[in-house]
Amino acid sequence: MTLKISSRLRATLEVWLFSMVLFALFRAAFYLFFYHQAEAFSPSEIVFAALLGLRFDIRLATLLVLPILIFAIPTRWHWRGNQKARRVWVSTYTGLFSLLLLIYLIDFGYYSYLQSRVNISIFQFLVNPSISLEMAHETYNMYLWVPLFFGVVFLIFRFFNFVIFGQGGRHARPEPLHARTVRSLQGLVLTLASLLGLYGSVSQYPLRWSEAFFTQNMFVAYLSMNPVHYLFDSIESRKQTYDQKKVEAAYPVVAKYLGVENPQSLVYRRNIETRQLIKFNRPPNIVYIVMESMAAYKSGLFGNAPDSSPSLDQLAKS
Repeated sequence: MTLKISSRLRATLEVWLFSMVLFALFRAAFYLFFYHQAEAFSPSEIVFAALLGLRFDIRLATLLVLPILIFAIPTRWHWRGNQKARRVWVSTYTGLFSLLLLIYLIDFGYYSYLQSRVNISIFQFLVNPSISLEMAHETYNMYLWVPLFFGVVFLIFRFFNFVIFGQGGRHARPEPLHARTVRSLQGLVLTLASLLGLYGSVSQYPLRWSEAFFTQNMFVAYLSMNPVHYLFDSIESRKQTYDQKKVEAAYPVVAKYLGVENPQSLVYRRNIETRQLIKFNRPPNIVYIVMESMAAYKSGLFGNAPDSSPSLDQLAKS
């Protein structure tokens, strides 16, 4: 028995399922490539990460099929019997999935290099593209990955050109004529399913990227992420900035603590008394402390647990 659904609905379901399978394969590949480098984790953590990742994948897959659901309703924009519209649909979805493939490939290389999923910071490499390309060339086998990428892009094009938006075989069958009640019910079900997929949750709050960090094991947290989803989420978080009023209110307290002599006209010059050192013919002993990930609140100096940073506390006191 053949399910009688419209070509628009069939294409929607096929693209959605294709997306979900693709995302699942990439998540499995991520696990197989990188699990041996990870801290110890339990099977329950992996199962939870996979289920959470499924929700991220559903949201992205739903976003990908929305254009078909919405814009293919008018006959003039449908690919059936319209060569121009068909070329637009094939080109659009070939481009979309080629971009997804590129992000996943970059994400694998990014994680291999930095142990982190790809995020907004990747765009800083565009500041010096020649240096970045040289680094990529020296680090990765570009002679393998570039041709492989374009080969897969060609397969993606063939898939959408012949399978999803093709003209032969099943695409040549007449569109099923459903009663208005059936069409209305289909529309209602699709709308509710789309909204649920985009919301990503049945609770009060929608699915958020921060839910991936349900564990301190970073590999498990990263496993649950969809890199495309996370990349665009990190773009949104980059827009956040500081609260100037709060900074102005806290400035006098911080200035007093740091010993700023004239808070109204801040300068970065600091005068060091060296006469005593010169008297004994001894050069000044200057120590620079550069700590990339040491937050001040973690130190005992800022009121953290006793002896959390004894060496830094002693340096600060003396």
